[in-house]
Amino acid sequence: MSDRPNILVIVSDTFRRDHLGAYGNRNIHTPHLDAFARSSVVFDGHLISSFPTMPARADILTGTFSYTFMGWQPLPRDLPTLPGSCRRPGT
Repeated sequence: MSDRPNILVIVSDTFRRDHLGAYGNRNIHTPHLDAFARSSVVFDGHLISSFPTMPARADILTGTFSYTFMGWQPLPRDLPTLPGSCRRPGT
């Protein structure tokens, strides 16, 4: 077993959480995502801090309110990110 964390972040544009069975929708069938949600950590009270898509994704990856300092450009190379913090030293 690896000593590294196993993290999967699913981001979907224009897709509301109430469109998933895992969040109570009985009309739209999402069996694979529902099964994954049952065995994972699911966030029930998440709010976005930035809008639109690119700044919101930057917020998720950096833990910052990125809309105040960036728009649609790539992340600054010196900005710490979630993937970077999960990387082993020297890799």
